[in-house]
Amino acid sequence: MRRSERVTTIVEPRQEEFERKRGVTGIAVEEGLVHVEVQVPPDLRERLKVFKALAEAGISLFLIKFHPDSIHFLIRKEVLNKAQKVLQGLNRPTKVTRDCALISVLSSAMRDLPGVMARIAEALYEQGVELLETGDSHDSVMILVKRSDAEKVVNALRQKFGL
Repeated sequence: MRRSERVTTIVEPRQEEFERKRGVTGIAVEEGLVHVEVQVPPDLRERLKVFKALAEAGISLFLIKFHPDSIHFLIRKEVLNKAQKVLQGLNRPTKVTRDCALISVLSSAMRDLPGVMARIAEALYEQGVELLETGDSHDSVMILVKRSDAEKVVNALRQKFGL
């Protein structure tokens, strides 16, 4: 297990055949995050105003999602007050969920393994955990949960994937 100030990663030995059989090779957890939902019409100019204003304030966004009447993203808790001032200045209604954790389920063979997301969803469902957002890349699925649920989610995922 490797641990930094914000991110904890649980990594198993990387053996190609072993990875193919099991599918998931590690789990990473990042804490100290805030989920932000900004009400904004689907007009790209209006959305661009939000992104530019936050960028000019030096605020990094990630796990960005576009919805018909809003945009959702994550920020680090240290910049929440600054972000709220920027969004208030734009007169944009905002919903904030504090104390979130982003859990990444790592698998280099994910594209060739059906059922990874189903097993992740099953693990959360069995624990009664609310899934706030998801995202994925070629080698991971990211799930956003409340910080208070992170440990039980990690334990359930470790059990589900044999880590």
